[in-house]
Amino acid sequence: MDDWHPQDWLLVAEALTAYAGDPRALDERESRAWELVDEIADEQDLPVTELIEQVDDGWPRSKPEER
Repeated sequence: MDDWHPQDWLLVAEALTAYAGDPRALDERESRAWELVDEIADEQDLPVTELIEQVDDGWPRSKPEER
């Protein structure tokens, strides 16, 4: 996953936050989802609050040979 584009990481973070929902009342898996979002934010050197704002909806999907 070292070769993932930053937009790929943002897509994963977006999906995790959608899955986890409200960070105030979490079960164990939802809590882990938020932990992963924090790790992705650190990896991308962005505050968690800015992750989703950085998503480029026009970013093209990478081709299998590019992955």
